[in-house]
Amino acid sequence: MGMVFDIQRLSVHDGPGIRTTVFLKGCPLRCVWCHNPESQSFTRSMGLSKEKCTLCGECAMVCDAHKLSADGHVLDRSACIACGKCADACLNGAILSSGREATVEEVMADVLRDRIFYKNSGGGVTFSGGEPLSQPAFLKSLLRAAKEAGLHTCVDTSGYGSSESIRAIAPDTDLFLFDWKESDNEKHLQFTGVSNEPIKQNLELLCELGAKVILRCPIIPGLNDTESHLKGIAELAAQHSCITAVNIMAFHKLGDGKYTAFSMENGTKDIPQMEKADAALIADAISAHITRLTDRTITVE
Repeated sequence: MGMVFDIQRLSVHDGPGIRTTVFLKGCPLRCVWCHNPESQSFTRSMGLSKEKCTLCGECAMVCDAHKLSADGHVLDRSACIACGKCADACLNGAILSSGREATVEEVMADVLRDRIFYKNSGGGVTFSGGEPLSQPAFLKSLLRAAKEAGLHTCVDTSGYGSSESIRAIAPDTDLFLFDWKESDNEKHLQFTGVSNEPIKQNLELLCELGAKVILRCPIIPGLNDTESHLKGIAELAAQHSCITAVNIMAFHKLGDGKYTAFSMENGTKDIPQMEKADAALIADAISAHITRLTDRTITVE
């Protein structure tokens, strides 16, 4: 049994081919730019989209945490026990529920619905988060079940977890999508709440284990779009033969509404979305650094 907050079918951005991405809930990091803030807690959480609310009152009939008046809809979080009854009662999808307990069999039943798409596209299943390494036993069981079903497997991770967890899942993981958020350790601590030292160690461990890794680098204007970080990305890629590609993840604003819905502080609300042209320039800069450091071909996307 584990905690899942979403299962996204027909995904094309979380590994090769057409995939199903399973999002596990809970994360020990607190990245300033997190675009899935509802994934951070390890328990079920409730949100309110006021734009969708029509003040029909159905939620207030089943839960005292909802207060409706002519002035609008208020969710009293101090009274909310995240039971989910309000979300079931809502007629317009205005009440958001993030997180549900699920068994390996239940998750895999969803995953296997699209087996034909995986076969024809070279796709498979990706386990993401939150941070999937925070549910190591559940993740290991999901990966084992996926491999037994003959599926290609990816794990999308920040790399922050125990070495034991890395060793446990590596044999059943075909590809690691490995985040690298900031090369300077002090800034990494500032931006995410954790050190990047254990993340480096786990990357080295993956290389020792013969894993295949794509380095994913979120770039946020005004925070980690520095020359020193770009050089750090290139150096990391050059030093580790298991890294086959570097993906630049341009900052977007798709998570802004979630911060409002779940009453969370948005640390990047004033930062503009990165333009594609700017992301391309950053990719070119990293590619140039990599070329000077190694003869290996690194794809920067």
